[in-house]
Amino acid sequence: MVPNSIFLLVLYFRLLILESLYQDLGHAYGKVIPNQQRLLFYLSKAIDLGKLEKDTAGLAWSYSILAEYFSSTDQPDSCLSYAQKANALRIVLNNTQPAGLNSLSGSLALLGNAYFKKGNYPLALKLSRQSTQIDIKHQVSGSLPWENWLAYFTLSEYFFKTGEIDSSLYYGIEANKITSKMN
Repeated sequence: MVPNSIFLLVLYFRLLILESLYQDLGHAYGKVIPNQQRLLFYLSKAIDLGKLEKDTAGLAWSYSILAEYFSSTDQPDSCLSYAQKANALRIVLNNTQPAGLNSLSGSLALLGNAYFKKGNYPLALKLSRQSTQIDIKHQVSGSLPWENWLAYFTLSEYFFKTGEIDSSLYYGIEANKITSKMN
């Protein structure tokens, strides 16, 4: 019975590694626009493995990568679809483990940006503020720089659009601070 348990454990870890590899490849291809097919191919593989393993964190991460890609290519409907899936899973993670806070901040930033692009400004403002408040309240440092930057950038755009230049400038400077750390 013990050898069977060891075999299953090894198989499980191999699947986790393979899922992670597919996520990394999909994310890398997402940085190059002409490779959208490869991005979708690798992330669909990662999603299939995540579902097979019941890996909530892995699925949330894969959906976030897709949402990020669709956000960066100005496809708010697709971004919104994947960001909603990621956010739902991250809420579950947030309720079960403290590390879920940084991920929740990121999915809220993606949702806020998608709603801003779709013209739902009140909801974009609410979600983007929630994203930044999670970071401030919990001093989350593990969030992806892109996702933190995106919340501040969306807030900057919102306040610029409403004529609140001081607030727009404040959030623009905060977004710039984050992008400076990324380089």
